[in-house]
Parts: sequence; C-alpha cells; structure tokens
Amino acid sequence: MADNIRVLLVDDQEMVRDGLGALLASAPDIELVGEAGDGLLAVRLAAELRPDVVVMDIRMPGMDGLTATARILGADRGGADRGGADRAGADGGGADRGCADRAHVDRAGAGTAGPVSPGCSS
Repeated sequence: MADNIRVLLVDDQEMVRDGLGALLASAPDIELVGEAGDGLLAVRLAAELRPDVVVMDIRMPGMDGLTATARILGADRGGADRGGADRAGADGGGADRGCADRAHVDRAGAGTAGPVSPGCSS
C-alpha cells in the first residue's frame, strides 16, 4: 500500500481552508498535515512538516502565495515573479478566478489525475 500524500493547505480565508480541508480529508490517500493563514507561516510549516504537496492561495495579505512558494522551493529571487512561480509549479488558476475546477490532484503513482470537479476544463 502506498503512503498517503501529505498536504499543507494555505489560504488567508478560514472558510476556504475549512472547505478545502474537508474535501482533502475525505480522500483516503490524502493526509492534511497542516494549515496556514499566511505565506510566512506557510514557509515555516513547510520546513517543519515537509509536506508532499502545498495547496497555496496566491493573493494573501503580508507574504503572498507566489513569494511563499518561491521561498519554500528555495528559489526566492526577491519578489513575486510570476514566471518563476510557474516554473515552481504554481498554477494560479482556481478560486481566485472563479473556477476552482482548474485545480488538479495527482494521486502519486495511481495514474489518475484530473479536475477536482468537472465544471471547468481548459
């Protein structure tokens, strides 16, 4: 049996964290290992918890998700460089653009990847 996918969830809105957390927790192969409400805490928790995946909001007060993602990956170049975040694996789609269906979950080694919900594809 494969190990669970360890996920750190980061969003400044508690309601979003609660909803996504419940969705992630309902998957039998996903373990929600931590939550953060800002980028600075996300960087600290990522270093402490060593998650397999970080689900990161992009727009947050204080340290934004792009800067936090770059720091977590050790690629901070002194700003929120969109191109750098793309190379780091940040999608930028999802709830901020009104379509959470753009988020994809890759079940490591299971050979299944696809939208969380079927309403939006591109």
